[in-house]
Amino acid sequence: MILIFGGAYQGKRNFAKEVLGAPEDKIIHLSSQEETRKILLSGEDLGSWIEDNKDSLRDKFLIIQDVSQGLVPMEAEERAFREANGRTMIKLAEMADEVYRVFCGIGTRIK
Repeated sequence: MILIFGGAYQGKRNFAKEVLGAPEDKIIHLSSQEETRKILLSGEDLGSWIEDNKDSLRDKFLIIQDVSQGLVPMEAEERAFREANGRTMIKLAEMADEVYRVFCGIGTRIK
């Protein structure tokens, strides 16, 4: 599994496709999936979902938005999402074979 993270609109998908050669059907964009956000906000353990699906994720390019930069939200629900997103990124990074941070379309390998 290859994890690609970065801020919104930083070119993560293009990096996956153009630099890493990821085919479209192997890219999973976690941050854009409303269902993922619902799971995180509901208090369910996304880490368990990741564990349960780790075999099917092995050959995937997972893209997740890093929401840890910037202002801390005023709303408790948004702070909870931010916390859960960070914990999810930690779990994914532990499992991933490679991890890239993308900023301004430039990817830096960190694992």
